[in-house]
Amino acid sequence: MLKKYVFCLLVITCMFGGSALFASEQLKLVTPVFEALSKGDSNAAVEKIFLKGSKIRGWVGEDNVAQLTSNLAASISVLGEYKDFRQLSIANIEGVYEHVVYLVRYERQPVLFKFDFYEDGDGWRIQNFLMDMDLDEILAEAAKYEISTMSIPLTRKKAKKLLEKELD
Repeated sequence: MLKKYVFCLLVITCMFGGSALFASEQLKLVTPVFEALSKGDSNAAVEKIFLKGSKIRGWVGEDNVAQLTSNLAASISVLGEYKDFRQLSIANIEGVYEHVVYLVRYERQPVLFKFDFYEDGDGWRIQNFLMDMDLDEILAEAAKYEISTMSIPLTRKKAKKLLEKELD
């Protein structure tokens, strides 16, 4: 029985490249951020984004880290209780750079957290972070695009019928 279980686990791992079973390095970097947010600790969340002593923290600068901490705390204070997070999208240059968008649900409204990750030869690190509270505007813009593409199949159908009439 155990051999059967191990074999099934091995097959699943091979089929999905291990991604279904093992967290990516990027997820390992953001999970502590979300854990801190779940406890209402925005200061710790920023500390997890820009680790003390890291290269990126030196480049970003302490003043910008302090400002981000303050802005994040102010924004989160009006959102209510933290619920959960999920990955929405990912764009990448494989093995070098990734842009990952997470939907973070709070009691009042959802928020987008956008992380850029960079593999600099020493491992993955968080390169940049942005919190976007304008999800409603993003969805409204996407709806405009969706509406504009809805007419394309109808146009193609009409063109096909006209062409068929011409050929008859």
